[in-house]
Amino acid sequence: MRAGGDDLVCFSFPDPKPDQFAFTPSLTGGEDDDIRRVNVREKRVKIKTFTIGNKRYAYNPKKNEVYDYESYLLAKKNKTIQPIIIGKLVRTKEGKQTIQFKK
Repeated sequence: MRAGGDDLVCFSFPDPKPDQFAFTPSLTGGEDDDIRRVNVREKRVKIKTFTIGNKRYAYNPKKNEVYDYESYLLAKKNKTIQPIIIGKLVRTKEGKQTIQFKK
């Protein structure tokens, strides 16, 4: 017994086996989901858009990431969706900007 505290009891398992549990594990629900929801922070990013030919793109200037425009619009409506990164905006030797597409 601790001084001024509650009685504490330690559990002991006389013959523990690696394939047996002291409790029934659950893969869904529980504290992890609640804790994850609390730990999520919203981050606002200023996205620019541009058009090359007849194709529209979304661009994150802080990360130099270029996104598929349709996936950007979906992500804007639904915060659980991430826009599809199609490449990065880079400068050529001539000083022009171009998209370096992901392989």
